[in-house]
Amino acid sequence: MEDGRVYLLTGAAGFLGNNIARQLIEKGCRVRGLVLKGDKAVKHIPKGVEIVYGDLTDKTSLENFFDVEKEQLVCIHCASIVYLKEEPSELVYRVNVEGTRNVIDLCLKKNVEKLVYVSSTGTVAELPPGQLMREPEKFDLDKIVGYYGKT
Repeated sequence: MEDGRVYLLTGAAGFLGNNIARQLIEKGCRVRGLVLKGDKAVKHIPKGVEIVYGDLTDKTSLENFFDVEKEQLVCIHCASIVYLKEEPSELVYRVNVEGTRNVIDLCLKKNVEKLVYVSSTGTVAELPPGQLMREPEKFDLDKIVGYYGKT
């Protein structure tokens, strides 16, 4: 059931990304998946996904990923580096912050209909056991555990 959109999926080789890709393909959607060159997990991407090799931190390769002859584009951004340590990492910052900024810039430039940004609960402050976690209206970085969540 093609809906006329092209779904631009970052992190298509990751656990979350390849599951999103599979669901979209099963619905008959057109999916372009961004994959980092040399990523061995590319084998997990479902058949039917148009693979585009690129890097979130390289705007030129992202331009190629966003270069689609369709008016209705939806970008699902789930690429990141999960990093459990507390100390800062330049690479994690470049990918998770600057890479996301590059995606947003290109969504605006290419008139993307919708951007869906996906992360994990690692970005939500932990609560005492038994309390229901909810996404806060405002993030307090001092309550976030780990550099991944802070980025």
